[in-house]
Amino acid sequence: MFHYRRKRIAAFILAVAICISSSAVVSAKAAGTAGEVNADSVSLRSGPSTKDTVLARFNKGTPVTLVKKENDWYKITVEKKTGYMRADFITAKTKATSLKLESEGDDVKKLQTSLKNLGLLTGRVDGRYGPMTEKAVLGFQKKNNLVQDGIAGPKVQELLYAKAAPSTTTALRLGDSGQEVVKLQNALKAAGFYTGPANGKLGPLTLAALKKFQEKKKLKVDGIAGPEVRNMLYGTSSSSTSSSTKTVSSNTKAVSADQVKPTAGPDPKKVELLNWYDIRNVIVAKGKPIDVFDIKTGLNYQVRSFANGNHADVEPITALDTATMLRTYGGKWSWEPRSVWITINGRTIASAINGMPHGGQTIKDNNMNGQVCLHFLGSNVHNGNKDYAQKFQNYVMEAANAAKR
Repeated sequence: MFHYRRKRIAAFILAVAICISSSAVVSAKAAGTAGEVNADSVSLRSGPSTKDTVLARFNKGTPVTLVKKENDWYKITVEKKTGYMRADFITAKTKATSLKLESEGDDVKKLQTSLKNLGLLTGRVDGRYGPMTEKAVLGFQKKNNLVQDGIAGPKVQELLYAKAAPSTTTALRLGDSGQEVVKLQNALKAAGFYTGPANGKLGPLTLAALKKFQEKKKLKVDGIAGPEVRNMLYGTSSSSTSSSTKTVSSNTKAVSADQVKPTAGPDPKKVELLNWYDIRNVIVAKGKPIDVFDIKTGLNYQVRSFANGNHADVEPITALDTATMLRTYGGKWSWEPRSVWITINGRTIASAINGMPHGGQTIKDNNMNGQVCLHFLGSNVHNGNKDYAQKFQNYVMEAANAAKR
């Protein structure tokens, strides 16, 4: 009996030792690793608990250094401060691994796609690093005065992806293919003009969608996606925005939003996460003013819904509201959603809004040519784009989580 108990005690000690060792390995892996904050207004605390003092708040994209992990928290250093942040609000950055002959997987597909977009790869994008991929890498290395070993190391990948990044300076026509066409198709799909697959081939379906977009925006209907068309679709502008003054102008007087000051916004404790189909036309009623608080910038503006279908189709009420909304987007309209808290009928609700004017409108003097989309928990898009619908839901949840920090 004594011998049996001694064996059990030894096994228990061994298990504890393994747990301690595993914990040490996790901490060792975390130590010195670079990362970034993946949400807005995330608290840095004095200890690994929500009861500990808030030292500062940081927004999405802020770089951090991971010191160690303690349960659901990371001890980090950020902007000369050391403290604790919840692990689910930090994305650890991993260095690119070298790709070479016989490598397989999504990383190889990404490499092949970029090589193909640069005209260096003639074979298929199949996720297998074979002789043709190696030859394309050698061609890229030679063209850029790099060591010609046929291995796509971190430096090769970084330069390759930078050079293969989509550009809005060239025109896309019928018959073109590649990553830039994928981006075009996704933008047309998000705008409700394209229902086909984002396959990177500018064929008849994409051409028809492109012409519909040009007709809607009163552009030359030629089916060519030049800089003007793509700037409108992607929400970029060729004009300079170096000034801190963001203005909106149309056939009405130009309006500046510089006089609008950030605020603390609604009480986070009152923010609710409500399903769209429970509040549609009940709380969020058509024609009623909606106060919008942009969580990241702290700016406030008002919109009004004129259609409540799969989501709320809204438009800024005044030209100043439009200018303020544009300011939250850094002076450039974009399809990318933003997390917001909206207040209507005394209720504050976690929401997400995009910033690309499109479709119809009812207010003619607000300096916005079209409407934008306001989403809630469980809402959907009009065109069946599941990825874009999910993106809205992610931003809605980010808005809800921001109220808990």
